[in-house]
This record gives sequence, C-alpha cells and structure tokens, in this order.
Amino acid sequence: MSSHSHRSSKKHDDSYSRPILHLGVFSACFLLLSLLSSVHLAYLAGQKTRLALSSHGILAKTTEGSGMGDEIMIASTRKEGIVEDARLPSGQHLFADIQNVNPNFLSSKYQLADAMVTLIIDSQLTMLSYHCHPLASAGEIAGMTCAAILLDGHMSLHTWPADGVIALDLFTSNNNNDLIPMLPLMEQLFAIPTIKTMMNPDHHSSAEKPKLHWVHKLRGFRTGFSNYQCDKHPYDQELGEDILCRRDFDLKRPLVSTKTKYQHVDIYELLHPKGTTYAAAGVKSSFAQDDDRSTLIGDGSNKHCTIAPDRALFIDGVLQSSLYGEAAYHEALVHPALLSHPDPRRVAIIGGGEGATLREVLKHSTVEEAVMIEIDGELTNISRTFLPEWSDCSDIVGSEVTSCFDDPRATIYFEDAFGFFLDNFGVDDDGMNMTDTAPDTVTADDDGEDDEELFDIIIMDALDPDDFGDFVDKLYNDTGFIRSLYNGLTESGVFVVQVGAIPQYEDPPDEMSVFYNRAHILNKLEEVGFQNMMVYDEGHCHFYTPWQFLVAFKNNNLISNWHRTSAEIDIGLHQRLRRTKSGKPILRYFDGSTMRNYQIPPKVVQTNQLRNQVSLGLHPELVNSSVSRYIDQKSVEQYLLEDSWMHLPIEFARADS
Repeated sequence: MSSHSHRSSKKHDDSYSRPILHLGVFSACFLLLSLLSSVHLAYLAGQKTRLALSSHGILAKTTEGSGMGDEIMIASTRKEGIVEDARLPSGQHLFADIQNVNPNFLSSKYQLADAMVTLIIDSQLTMLSYHCHPLASAGEIAGMTCAAILLDGHMSLHTWPADGVIALDLFTSNNNNDLIPMLPLMEQLFAIPTIKTMMNPDHHSSAEKPKLHWVHKLRGFRTGFSNYQCDKHPYDQELGEDILCRRDFDLKRPLVSTKTKYQHVDIYELLHPKGTTYAAAGVKSSFAQDDDRSTLIGDGSNKHCTIAPDRALFIDGVLQSSLYGEAAYHEALVHPALLSHPDPRRVAIIGGGEGATLREVLKHSTVEEAVMIEIDGELTNISRTFLPEWSDCSDIVGSEVTSCFDDPRATIYFEDAFGFFLDNFGVDDDGMNMTDTAPDTVTADDDGEDDEELFDIIIMDALDPDDFGDFVDKLYNDTGFIRSLYNGLTESGVFVVQVGAIPQYEDPPDEMSVFYNRAHILNKLEEVGFQNMMVYDEGHCHFYTPWQFLVAFKNNNLISNWHRTSAEIDIGLHQRLRRTKSGKPILRYFDGSTMRNYQIPPKVVQTNQLRNQVSLGLHPELVNSSVSRYIDQKSVEQYLLEDSWMHLPIEFARADS
C-alpha cells in the first residue's frame, strides 16, 4: 500500500510537473529572445551612432571586448588650431532645464540618445561611452535617464514625460571649449514642441512653447594655478557673477560673444525676473496679450503692455551699458558739462564706441563738430548691429540719418585716444608742444586760427578706473596725457569723465582701494591747471550701484552756470536742445531738478574725500563759515582727533585753513 501510494503520488507529481517544465522552457526562450532583441537593438543604435559619427567625418570604433553595442570610443574631436592650456583643477558646468517638451520625445530612449550624441559631436567634445535607462512606474515609462562619459567630463539628462520637462547638465574640465555656444544647438535638439504646438505654430500661447532656463558656472580652482588671471576671463567677472550663474531670468539669450583685437565683447538679451526692480523697466507703448510677460495696465481698460527685453553690453566681462539704463548714464555724462558751457561748438569724445555719448552730444544745437576717438572699430560695428538704439539719431529734428555715426557733424577716428591727444596737444620733456613750438600749453594765436582746433568740451567715456591694466593706468594717471587734455581745451573748456561706482560709507580713501586711479586723476587735474572740480552721481544707470562722474573746469568763469537754479536749467535745456520728430521728450532723465542734485556732492563722497583731506564741489570765491560758529565746547583740534570730524559738512574741512 505504501508502494502503491508512492507510485500514485509519483504519477500525480509528474502530471503537474510537465506544464511547469514547459512554462520554464518557454520563459527561458522568451528571455533569450529578449536578450537577443536588446543586443540587436543596441547594435542598431551603435550602427546609427557610427553613421552619425561618419557623417561628421569622425573615426569611431567599438570598444574592444566590451560586447556592448552602445559603448563607442571616439577619436579626438578637437577643433584644429586649439591648443589646450596647462590643465587646471577647474572646469565649467552648463545646466539647462526645458519645459513644455513633447512627452513622446522624452520617453524615447533612442531619440534622446541620438540628440545627446549629436550635441556632443557637433560641439567638438570627445565621447567615450553612453547609456540610457528607462524609469518605469505602474508598467509605464515615467522617465528616462541618459549619461555620457566624456574624455574630460560628462553629460547627463533626466526626463519627466508626464510634465513635459527635461533637465540636462554638461561638465568639462577643458577650459578651451566654451559651453555657452552650445545652447542654440541644445535648444534645437531637445526643445521639441508638442504635437498640438507643431500643428498650430501660429495659434498657441507662449505657455505652450518649449521654454529654456540655463545656468553656466565655473568649477574648481583657478587662482594661484598656472599664472591664471581672473580679470582676463570674462566669466570670472560681472558677466559670470550676475548673469550666467543666475537661473531666475525669464529670458537669457547670448547675442554676441567675440574677441576683438583689443577686448572680449559680450551682448546678452535679458528679461529680468518678475517682481524685481528691473522687471518693468522696458514697458512698451504697444499692447499685446500673446506674451507671458504682458501685464494689465491697471486703468480698467483690460489692455496689456508687454515688457521689452533688456540688452546688456559686457567688455571683458564687465557691464558697460544696458538698454534699460543707458539713457540715464549718458545724459548724466554729457548734459551737465555741455550745459555749463554757454556755446559748445566742438566736442571730443574719448571712447564711447556704442555711440550713445555721440547721440547725446548731437542733441545740442550749438555743436558744429563732435570728434569721437575710439580705439576699437569692431566694437562700433557690433554696436551698430546689435545695439542700434545707442546710436539712433533718426528721431532728432534736423537729422537726415538713422545712425549718429553717419551724422555730418560727427567725425570718427578709430585710433588710440591716448596717442591722439599726445600727438596733437602734448608737450615733450622740455615743455615744448609736440606739434609746434608753443611752450607748456596750446593757446590761440592772435588771429584765433589755432583755437579752431581746440575743443570746448572733452568727454572721457572709457574704461572704469577700477579696471586693471596698463592702458587704464595711462588714462587716469599719466601726467602727459592729462596735460594734453588741458591743452586741448579752449580757455573756457570743460572736461568730464565717468569715474566708476560711488564709494560706500565704510570704504577707505580711493588711494588705498581699487579706485586708486580715481584719486590719481583728481590730483593730476589739479596739477596741470584745472581750477575747479565737481563730483556728482546718478543712480539710474542700472549698474546695481550709483555711478560717479567728475567734471573739471579750466577756469572759474563757468561756475555760476553750474550752480543755476532748476528753473534756469530747464530754460537752458529748452533753448539749447533740438526737438524730436515724434514729439517725445528729447531727454528721459536729465532736467533742472536732477541738475540740482548734481550740484552738491553726496555726504558719502564728502566723507570718503575728507578721509584724505581733499575737498570737492566748493566755490573758491565763497567765504566759509568759521568752525567755531558751530562748535561751542570742543576745539577744532579735538574734533580733528576724533572720528566725529568726518561727519561735519565739507566746508568745515577748509574753514580757517
């Protein structure tokens, strides 16, 4: 019975084991077919990649012994002529996030891999291998993750198809390959619109368009390695600190990035983050509702106004001018000096390659010739194309040209202004004029013929005094050059220059800071003979801090013009300036009230200057009140020994001296 039971049990077990065996064999076959299918698909992907590489003229070969069709070794893809610097412990990182992307594209392993490989190859980077892996959730693809190993970095991407979002990051330790120029191709390859958007490209809201946000950061350590100079790298300056590393711009688009003979030029188009100070600075007069930056006017009309993008110019990474702030800056630079002169006919401009300083000068009806001396002609050509508003004279009554550079009153020299003034108005070591025999200074002869070559106004719109370099030091600290400016002016001439960011209360004297050139030019102007100097600042230039200007008078005859009332200033502007064809105000910021603020240096400037016992903005003919009139219990000597003397009005520093 036991044997029967055993046989019966064995027979029973065999009857049930056969289907299980068959199922196991079927499963094994299925897994084998799946594996073969995956290998075949990987092989096809590798073949597709090889074809793409071959189409780019790049040698590719399968990694020896890897057995992986999607791992390829790429030969060197460096651009010819690029010699890599000494390898620094540093690199650059590009992050990009795109929304409103086609979900089918974000779920496709092979489309993503193809886009990634194409971006790497077309960007002249060297790829070693790549891999893509799907992320599953509830039996559906919830996203894709792809990664590529580069010879000197990596690239990775992550997708969220349900949300239409892709995040990419690219790192390379090769500092010769700038990653930012890759952005247009990256947007073209990965910002794939939805089917609805593609079917109706002209009838969709901007919210449905793919939208790119990106950040570029320098990584690692540079300073102290291989003689690296951060001031020579644009991305180590304001461009990198204030623009490239920020993700919150609604729009951040590079328009120009090029190296001229003299400097590196970058122009960016920007939409500042909503709710920030500059977000509504570019309100257009036209109305539209198809822009995600449109906003209700607030007058009950339900109309929308759009915010025009800002444009910012960077020279060697330092912000020089922006569309939102250039009018305030150039009006403050030009009009106070020109208006203090009763009849400015001949004006010289040192620098000002964008053309805005020239534009403001040509608004004065008395000006017969404006001579602009700009060393970088390439910068002027770039500005004509990408910053046309800076040199736009089309709306000025009497102007028959679009660009101020083409105005018949404008004379443009593309040469070194330092050499221009030394050659024409400089003196040699013996105190003789370098162009004739006049000693010490250039003056008009009895017939007044030489005076026709002198300038009533000289405007220096050049590099900031806190920039580093021999050329900057020469502009602000060379006695021969400063004297040539003095010699180049008529007897009632005026010199004006921008001198950088206004000092802060805690700052040391300029001589002890990065603004030492600002202190030097003050001393040099006094040394060569200028009789009176004023400093003033303007806070609407969009430099993130008020900007300071210095004006110097060759004699004291024009001081009364500088100190006119706001009503007198407004009348002078009305009589002097040309009108506009459109009927719009010829000036956007400067008027009599603004000028009144310029007439007295702000307290923080007084404090900074008093620390070095230099007084600015005083009328030499006015008698100062005695300090004893204001101090009852302490002597002047006690105040001078204490910090409290720095808080006294500037007149006290010179009283009774």
